[in-house]
Amino acid sequence: MVIEEKVVRKHNFHPLNVVGMEGLFGSLIMSLIVLPILYFVPPSVSFFHDDSIDALVQIGNSMFLLAFCLVYIFSISFYNFFGISVAKKLSSVHRTLIDACRTVLVWVTNLMIYYWFSHGKYGEKWVNYSSCLQLSGFIVLVLGSFTYSASIKYPFFNYTETQYLNIKEEKSKIELELSKDIQQQDNKNN
Repeated sequence: MVIEEKVVRKHNFHPLNVVGMEGLFGSLIMSLIVLPILYFVPPSVSFFHDDSIDALVQIGNSMFLLAFCLVYIFSISFYNFFGISVAKKLSSVHRTLIDACRTVLVWVTNLMIYYWFSHGKYGEKWVNYSSCLQLSGFIVLVLGSFTYSASIKYPFFNYTETQYLNIKEEKSKIELELSKDIQQQDNKNN
C-alpha cells in the first residue's frame, strides 16, 4: 500500500490507471505463470492441487457461478479504486484504518445476523476466547492508528515537538494537495 501511495503521488497517476495496471499484470502473472505451475504439480507433492481448466469449465457451464465471478471482479476493482484514491488523497495509514473498520463492520454484521436475524442459523457465534481476542485486536489496531496520527494523546507518552511538527507538516501537505486537486478540477470544468 505504501508503494502504491508513492507511485500514485510521485507520477500523479489516476487511481483507475493503477487499478487497471495491477489487474492486468496480476491476471497475466496468474494465468501465464502461477496457474500452469499449480496445474502440473502432482497432488502428492503439494497440500493442494489446482485444476484451473476444470474451474473454467464449471464457470462456463453455470451462469450463476459466472455472474458471481463477474460481480466479484467488479467489487474488487471498485474496492481497489477507492483504496488507492484514499491513499493518494490522504495516506496509506488512512487506507489501513479504513480497511480495519471494514473488517470490524463485517464481523459485527455477522454477529448481528447470527443473534438477531437468523437466530443461530447463519452468521457468526460469539465464542468466549476467540471473539474476545478478536475484539481486543480490533481495539489495539484502531487505537494504534489513532495514536500514530496523534489524534489521541496519552498523558504517559512523551510527545516531542518534532514528532508533532512532522504530523502537522504531513497534514498540511495533504491539505495543500487536496486544494490543488480541487483547483485543477475547477480549471478543467471552466
